Amino acid sequence: MVTRYDEKSDLNDAIWIRTKRKIELGQQVSIEIDGGIETSYPAQASAEDIDILTIQRPKSSKFGQQEVIVMALEHFDQIEVPFIKSIHYSDVNNVWTVVILDGISDSKKEMEFTIEG
Repeated sequence: MVTRYDEKSDLNDAIWIRTKRKIELGQQVSIEIDGGIETSYPAQASAEDIDILTIQRPKSSKFGQQEVIVMALEHFDQIEVPFIKSIHYSDVNNVWTVVILDGISDSKKEMEFTIEG
């Protein structure tokens, strides 16, 4: 499942992507859809092309962004359709902060996960 949160429009998109390519939890991707999109929620589609984006690890952190996202999702494992609203690393405090929304929940409650490192 791929999710996208757009803070400017408060638009949350979630889509199950059918592909033979191995995608790991927490990776950021760019997807080109092959054909139509089934309008269930989350939506469903096949990928024509998937690019895995490379996110550099901050030099002072012992974790990369993908690792932090996985830890946050494991911490909030009750969320059915998680949206990463924001992820930020503070060099000054050596702390990662991840804000997650539940795409199924009627409320827009934000859950925050922080980890040193």
